[in-house]
Amino acid sequence: ANAAPTQRERDAFWAEQTRWLEEDLQANQNVEYRFIMAHHPPFSAVARRQEGNPHMTALVPMLEKYHVTAAFFGHDHNYQHYLKNGIHYIGSGGGGAPLYDVDQPPPGITQKVVSVENFVTVAVDGKTIHIQAFDITGQKIDEVEIKH
Repeated sequence: ANAAPTQRERDAFWAEQTRWLEEDLQANQNVEYRFIMAHHPPFSAVARRQEGNPHMTALVPMLEKYHVTAAFFGHDHNYQHYLKNGIHYIGSGGGGAPLYDVDQPPPGITQKVVSVENFVTVAVDGKTIHIQAFDITGQKIDEVEIKH
């Protein structure tokens, strides 16, 4: 909403960013893994934030088309992990602001949702990716291993 002062300019900005993302994903189909990061997630377990960002939801078919491995987001103050059509969607917005309830996890794609302050690590070792989420005490709350 703050990328430009008018709706027309915001729409043009979004179109330009979307075009750039698609061109970049298309140009990198020869790499083992593709990751994206953004602030707003396409899915949310926070009932009041569902359907809140149609731009991000509209990107999901593109992410699937270009075989994104994992996508990382903030925005919701909690931890969320979804798996949809082979893509891991990780939301780690638990950096210290007041936490949000995870009161309505999306059915069929939810792997783990928890309202807790958290951080996520990603390690790539050859053809293996290891994603781990921890609460602030160091307790592991989620783990994903992806191999090619």
